[in-house]
Amino acid sequence: LIDNYDAVIGFPKNYIIRTFTRNIYSKLYNFLLRLLFGIKPKHPNFAFKMMRKSLLDKMRLSADYWIIDIDLLFNMKINNADIYEMGIEYKERVAGKSSIKTKTAFTMFLGLLKYFFKQRVLHKSG
Repeated sequence: LIDNYDAVIGFPKNYIIRTFTRNIYSKLYNFLLRLLFGIKPKHPNFAFKMMRKSLLDKMRLSADYWIIDIDLLFNMKINNADIYEMGIEYKERVAGKSSIKTKTAFTMFLGLLKYFFKQRVLHKSG
């Protein structure tokens, strides 16, 4: 696949959102990604992302923590990368619990806005 595309990103092909609240957070988050950055991945924070080194070398990455996936995807978009989304078998965790809480969602939202305004400044200044 990487021979035909600049990047291959994964999404869990059998993932089911377990709670109503998590579903709302997910829909809002994906809506904001489309609105603010024009990116439309099926599952933006899914870990699998593979790309050509030449694409990575063009990127001006500046985000951290929860927003790093968005930084990668947005940089792929502004570099006109040809992206393939590939479904990957998802396995439920067998131990531990999700660390995503309301506070985490709020932190992600603030981080997304901060990143958005930072990118506006970067792209205006060249």
